[in-house]
Amino acid sequence: MLTSWLTSQLLSLGYGKDLTIQSVTGTVGADNYTYYALSYDGPISLVLESLEGDADLYISQYLLHPSYNLSEYCLSSATCGLDRIDIPSSFRRPLGVAVYGHIIYPLSIFKLTVLIRDEPHELNDLFENPELEYPEQEVPEAVIESIHRKAAQHSDEQSIFMSMLWTFLEILLEVLFA
Repeated sequence: MLTSWLTSQLLSLGYGKDLTIQSVTGTVGADNYTYYALSYDGPISLVLESLEGDADLYISQYLLHPSYNLSEYCLSSATCGLDRIDIPSSFRRPLGVAVYGHIIYPLSIFKLTVLIRDEPHELNDLFENPELEYPEQEVPEAVIESIHRKAAQHSDEQSIFMSMLWTFLEILLEVLFA
């Protein structure tokens, strides 16, 4: 593909270890997501810098709108500082990228950077062992629909729980300070 060819040409000219190909600054509210779809080929890295608040990163090769639910993402980074995820070229494209705003901060401001890594040979190529290759996996439509249903159900359950928790806390504060 054109992106792979361009990447190989730039790397062969010696443009450094990591080449920044795109950067975006955005915001995300507490307990919310900002989504991106990523189509770049090759070994890439995503770097998420929280400028204010705390944003976390979730990646899926199967869903375009992943969340922090274990069944919905393939890779994640949820630190209190700089988040970085190295994505192998074997992952399916487009990738679903979710930036999650931590619940403690009402608003998180972030900078998301896409880097092409300077890896002329991936680990699989070095060993030349076909058993080490990542298999191309087809995800049945029924599995994807099941994941969406479970996510929606979990979201509804979480909303009810959070409402009950806030009601309980309001009553408790009213009793304590009355």
